[in-house]
Amino acid sequence: MKKTAKRFLMAAMIAIFALAAFTASVFAADRSSVVTSGDYKVGSSIYGKALTQDQLNEVADTVASFLNEYILSDMSDVEKVAAACAYLVDSCGYADDWSKNSANTAWGALIYNEAQCSGYARAFKALCDGMGIDCHYVHADATAVNPSHQWNIVKVDDNWYHIDVQAFDDSGAWSADLVVLVSDATYTAHGFAWDKSAFPECTSDYKDKPSAAEFRKPLPVAGKPSSWAIEAVNDANRLNLCPTELLSNFRQAATRAEFCALGVKLYEFVFQTEIIELRDFDDTADINVRKMAGLGVVNGIGGNKFDPDARLTR
Repeated sequence: MKKTAKRFLMAAMIAIFALAAFTASVFAADRSSVVTSGDYKVGSSIYGKALTQDQLNEVADTVASFLNEYILSDMSDVEKVAAACAYLVDSCGYADDWSKNSANTAWGALIYNEAQCSGYARAFKALCDGMGIDCHYVHADATAVNPSHQWNIVKVDDNWYHIDVQAFDDSGAWSADLVVLVSDATYTAHGFAWDKSAFPECTSDYKDKPSAAEFRKPLPVAGKPSSWAIEAVNDANRLNLCPTELLSNFRQAATRAEFCALGVKLYEFVFQTEIIELRDFDDTADINVRKMAGLGVVNGIGGNKFDPDARLTR
């Protein structure tokens, strides 16, 4: 009976493992990972050549926080781009003077929260670099209606589009249809011009883009399970199989102790009996850990220790 129960429990827990560790769709970003994917070299960074190392570190930390709070890796390209645009629109305001408070850099937009077009564009590129979305920082040429203007060209679903976050954020003066994920033709119609030989061609406007509201207000995803897991989470919750500690932060990988809590809930629900075989460890008295170890479903890490707070990986 014990071996059969153990085999069943392991199979069932693997089947609903999404409830305990949503690592397949989680950004677990920190400064190091962001710096690796971005341009954080002092003196030449696209995010601002005049930024100090401390300022670039602050940019990297903010990008990491953005990824962890707003981005799931299984989001579509357009969902990620919308989140980055909305984050800047929501958190940054237009600066009166580009020469003050690094308003022409990503630091101005992301840290001081005031920027001009160059700061918006550099910050948007920093966010896209962190998300793994191909993005260019673009400066207007001398023939443009505003030769000093700057914006981005971004790759979404294998196609390139213009996105002008600062223009879109400018008191709503520019609608999403005019400056968000648009073609060369749509963007040049407003009098904007640039060196087309230096950037990919944007051949069409994006079809079926999210509503303008989704480009204006970022939606934190920390409290939501990934789309592929919602049905399983709801079903398990209706059956009272979800420990309370697993129902609040779906972005964070579960601990070894939380995995045991899930296992105990499942076993005792299926077999309608309480686990009475216990195994003790020196570093935890958690009853769920002792029960799962008693069944032989989990083991320690050596030295009669379990390390209950260690995070699970797949």
